[in-house]
Formats: sequence, structure tokens, C-alpha cells
Amino acid sequence: MADFDGTIGVGIVELFPLPDAQTINNELPPTAPQGMAPFGQIAGPYEATNQNDRSTPIVDRDGAILEDTGQYWFELVHVFPTFFELGNLLTTVTRDLEIYNSYREESRQVTSFTNNADSGTSLIGFPSLPATLSESHGIQFQVQVSTNGPPSIDGTLDFTTDVGDISVRITGSRVVMFPFEPETLIEEKLEFLTDVIEAADGTEQRITIRKHPRQSFTMRYRVEEGKERRRLHNLLFDWQSRVFGVPVWFEARKLDADVSAGETTITVDTAYGDFRTGSLAIVWQDSETFDALEIEDQTANSLTFASTLANSYTARKALVIPLRVALTDDTISRERWLNNLEEFEALWRIIDNEADIADASSFDTYNSKVALLGFNFVAGQSTQDNMLRRIDRIDNETAPILQFSDWENAQYQFRRTFLGYSLESMWTVRQLVHELKGSQKSFYMPTFSTDLVAVDDLSSGTALLDVQPEGYVDYIRNREPLTSIIIYLSNGTYLIRDVVDYTQVDANTDRLTVDTNWPSTISVNDITKISFLRLCRIADDLVEFNHRRIGYSRVGFNVRTVR
Repeated sequence: MADFDGTIGVGIVELFPLPDAQTINNELPPTAPQGMAPFGQIAGPYEATNQNDRSTPIVDRDGAILEDTGQYWFELVHVFPTFFELGNLLTTVTRDLEIYNSYREESRQVTSFTNNADSGTSLIGFPSLPATLSESHGIQFQVQVSTNGPPSIDGTLDFTTDVGDISVRITGSRVVMFPFEPETLIEEKLEFLTDVIEAADGTEQRITIRKHPRQSFTMRYRVEEGKERRRLHNLLFDWQSRVFGVPVWFEARKLDADVSAGETTITVDTAYGDFRTGSLAIVWQDSETFDALEIEDQTANSLTFASTLANSYTARKALVIPLRVALTDDTISRERWLNNLEEFEALWRIIDNEADIADASSFDTYNSKVALLGFNFVAGQSTQDNMLRRIDRIDNETAPILQFSDWENAQYQFRRTFLGYSLESMWTVRQLVHELKGSQKSFYMPTFSTDLVAVDDLSSGTALLDVQPEGYVDYIRNREPLTSIIIYLSNGTYLIRDVVDYTQVDANTDRLTVDTNWPSTISVNDITKISFLRLCRIADDLVEFNHRRIGYSRVGFNVRTVR
């Protein structure tokens, strides 16, 4: 603030703007606070039957109308600002601070200072005390907060003057970088939280409890005997209970153009990457040469940081990686090999995953729900598709067992797995699971099995499907989750229908009636498979990612059908 030697005229603060259509009455309303002097404008509408009758207030206003702004400025000692919110502190930062004397005819004194923040907080350029503040003048200095100190910053800087005390609050979190490159495989988990309210018959109501999923990484680090091993070991020895900055290594991409120290903008492809404006990113060359900075702005091919780079980097040699703030668990496993090799394993729990990236527009839909029609990737030789049904059993261990169920029929539990070969494909899956909100939203998914076998052509203009009599009429009887079907055709297309009725034609034919007529006659020979299209949800609010390299990952989650 510039030193001030002039005067400020007495004026009125208008607390509420006057509507354009409101005429001005030069008298106070009858409900005006006692002692308030008449003035030129009344802020606030009044109901009126004529131009001179404005006695009934439409809206009550709480607050005060000031006769003189000077009473809130002059003859006081001010501090600017009164609050520093530092956020995640990756490096030593400095902030400007000013104590200003607004007395017009008297000087004031700062007599003492107490640091109630922490040992990592100090003042730079602060004068020796007592310090005199001339009338309408102030003193400017800086607050410096270093990375050395408690993990959480929440305290005050307290100044005593000859007319009273003033305080400045400081909050933030100290973050130490963990810039060591991990081995593959990196395991990632997204944990949602859904309140599933299940009725006795198995129907559900699902309510999202957690706005964004909790994210965690399991990473393994192998280091040989030497400087890097000692740095890693010593860092974990001191900082294990504190906050770390952890690069999201499977989101890394190469720097596209050289950049010099002191610059704020870098050229990098950000497409299909979880770079977040207002969050952090790291420009990384090795575990000792890196810059961790806040993203101020981004485009499809650039990032602009809120502060300057401390190092210079060469295109295609340096990596640009989203950075997350994380905590680790109470145990970090450490395995020592006889050839001077050590392996560390750490579980990182991300604490800044507040980002809305939900989007399922890349996937098919049916009945206004997502339909995961792409084939399910199977890791291994088989996949489970279990049948579930709540069963109540009465057994006193002496008489025959009595067993029954309130569920009308069985439900299914199985696993859905995606295999991604590119950053784009994995990004669409990541957006999908955010859109589904864990167990909260339902979606459709085929069984990928031959569940029905057609025995006759599908005639154009009809809605009939004749199939082999293999139990639909006797057991399924058009009950969820087996009420929808998907018919795969030899030309690569498919048709989805809901079954609305069923009957047995004869010993060799069951007839199903679907909700929509066939658009043309379809030969039995053109039908490659008929599968049930089951309504499902993620079973346990957990999605698992296995990242083998950048752009090559496997995503899986357990699925169960719903009614």
C-alpha cells in the first residue's frame, strides 16, 4: 500500500443497490434504526399505492447503513492481508505483509511480535522493535514459510501495538516430493462409497455417500546401493507420517520443446491426461532434477504454471507428470537382496482427488443407461459368473431343515475387465467409472453367452421370436435381470429388445414377444448369438487399475445384477 498523506471525504456506503424501476423517497421509512439521519437514497424496494406512500417494506434488511466510512478506516492500525492460505507447500514461499497506521495526526508503535505459527515460519525485513508507525504510513515486510516444520500449518502471527493486538492467520500443508521412479506393475484403486438399502425381496435403493472416489497407488521401488538408496531411506525415515507429492507415473508424457529456467509455460500434449488446473504437476528429469509446480492454465498442448521453473529441460528427455498429494501407511515393506539391491513397497493414499471427470458419452446406451456391449476381457483361462440368492434356513439340528427365500429369483455376480492399449482408451474408462459412481448407478451388460437359440426367421413387421424350449417359459418367465436380450448378427450389427410376453407353442418351440417389431426379415442363419442383456451395478464400490506401462493398463471391477 502506498503511504497516504491526503484526506478521505465523509460519505455513505450503499449496502443494497436500488432497483431500476424504484423511485427515490427522500425520507427514511418508519422502520429505520433509531438515530439514523435522513439521507439521499434508500436501498431497497417499498410497496406503494402512490408516489408518496412508501410505508410498507417488502423485504426486511438486516445490517447497518454507515454514515461515515472513516469510522472503519481512520484512527486504527490495519494489517494487510489478514489471512494466508498456502495450500500444498512444495518449496519455501514468501508473502508480502503490511502493518499500516491510519491515524491522521498520531504516530503508533508496534511493541512486540509472537510467532504462533511454527518454527518454519519467519519474517524477512521486519524492523527492530519497538517500531514507530508515522501517521498515515505503514511498514512492509515479508513472511517466509519453509518446508522444514510440522506437516500441517495452522497458526497465527500476532503483533502487539500501543492500541491493541492484531493477528494474521496462516494455514497450509508441507509436502515433500517423492521423485523416485517406480517399477511396473503400478496398482491403482478407486474406492467409492454407496449406501445400498436393500428390501427383503432384493430390490435396492442406492445413495452416493462419497462425492469423489478415494484413490490409492501401490508402487514398488528398486534401488541399488548408492546415493539414491540412501536418500530414499532417509526421507522415509523422517517423513513417513507426513504429506508427500507423488507423481502419477502412468500419466507421464514427454516434454515436446526445450524449456529454460525462469519460464512458466511448457509445451506438452495434455490430451487424455488427468492434468488439473489449480492442482500440481512435475517436470521430471531424474530423482534429483525436477520442478513441482501448480498448474495455472492449460491447453491441449501446453501447461502454464503459477511460478517459474528452477531448471532447464530438453525436449523428449524430460517427462511431464500430474502430481498428487498423498499419505502412506504405517508400514513400508523393505526387502534387501544379496547383490546390494533393495526393494521398497509403499501404498500411497491420495488426498487431493476432488475432481469431476465423469463422462460416459463414449459408450452405448439402452433405456437411458450405459450399455457395456464391448467384449469382456478375461485374464486367465476362465471367468466366474456366480449365482446369488438370499436364503433363510431354519435348522435346530434335530428335525428336517426348513429353507425359503424372499427373493423371487437368483441374481448374478461376475467381473468386468477392460484392456486398454492407449491413453485415450484408458481415459474413457476412467471417466466411465467416475460416471457410474461406484455402486450407485446401474448399467447394462451382455452375458456374452448363447442364452437363447432361434428356431425360425424373424419376420419383418412382427415382434415374435421363436426359440428352443430350454426353460424360459418354465423358469425365467420374463423376470429381471433376464428381461432384455441382445441379438448379434453376422454383419457385425446387433438388435436389443425387451421381452414383454412368452408362451409355449409346442414341445419344440417357446415363443417370446418383444417390445419392438423387427425392421426387416432376419434369417436364422444370420443370427450368430442371442444373449441376455443384464441390468447391473458395480458390486463393491471398488475399481482396480493395473498399469504395466504408459497407455497400457487393465481395469477391472466386480459386477452384480440388480432388479
